[in-house]
Amino acid sequence: SSSFVAVPVTGRKEMLRHSSSSSLSHHPLTNHQLSKLLGRRKLSESEYPGSEYDKWQVAYRMLGAFLDCGNDTIEQDGDHNDKDKKMCSRWILWAEYVDPGYEGGGYDAYFADDPPARPLDCHNSETEWQLVGIYRQDFHSFLKQIVRHSWAIDEYEYIVALAGLSYIPETPDCMEITNHDDGSTVFVGVAPQPKGRFQLALYDDEFCVTPNDDLQQKLAFHEMGLTTPLMLVDELSGVANECCRDWWQDTQEYTLTQFNDVFDNFHYCTPCVVYPSYQDGYFIGDYGIDDNDLVNQCQEFHLHGHSKECDNECIAMVYAQETVLNAVENGAYGESLGDGEQ
Repeated sequence: SSSFVAVPVTGRKEMLRHSSSSSLSHHPLTNHQLSKLLGRRKLSESEYPGSEYDKWQVAYRMLGAFLDCGNDTIEQDGDHNDKDKKMCSRWILWAEYVDPGYEGGGYDAYFADDPPARPLDCHNSETEWQLVGIYRQDFHSFLKQIVRHSWAIDEYEYIVALAGLSYIPETPDCMEITNHDDGSTVFVGVAPQPKGRFQLALYDDEFCVTPNDDLQQKLAFHEMGLTTPLMLVDELSGVANECCRDWWQDTQEYTLTQFNDVFDNFHYCTPCVVYPSYQDGYFIGDYGIDDNDLVNQCQEFHLHGHSKECDNECIAMVYAQETVLNAVENGAYGESLGDGEQ
């Protein structure tokens, strides 16, 4: 069986610490009919990075996952000694871009055949798109934002994405899973991988910093109770259930291959406007294409997902892990951040 790829973290946890980056200005959000897994909220109309541009001329890319051991603290009631103890958490790094040559046209500007559409190529080394900023968001929160609005309830991508999110530990994202023969604890958590991908790994430390490759040879993930049943069984037809149950079950394995393949599409230049737009598997409005029904995904990241700017210190910390794609506008897609393309 395949062994884990250890996350290259120089100096282990100490190298992952840095001061908190400045957070964006947020307004209170109103709860709106939370769904079982993804949840829903009504956004404010406050300003956010990129809001000064037409919504159609802004795009984003998911650059990959990384580990940060400097921003979060463990709050344990009644244990003052551990109250300020640092913990580690998983984050997604993403970048936002603007097309300075956009002259209107909305959807047709990038997807029409006549006249030829403008290139949606902010991942390309020759692109004219310009970088707006680089941001970080909680691992699960970011991915849920995409899933919530991108696909219909019986689409392959939606089923695979939900299956993966249900399988990956969330709270905490480093979870006790079993014990060694000597009684010591084994933990499971996401291990960020090169080229913006990720998988599950087993760890001996409570922060899930350094994977224990040898454990994969001894322990089987399918025996650890991480798998979950198909969550949409009552909402799909019997025929759809059979196909989707296979998609669900095949996704829930430690390499997260199908899950990664679905989200790899977002490594490329992706419009901030989701067209058509869905809410938890169903069209918003009649068909999800009316202007008032369209979701601005970048707005969601900033106002709902509470994305934070990844400043120079943050970027330097992420560099050391060699797990994310290049974000700069003259960097080629597929190059890891820090490979000389910056």
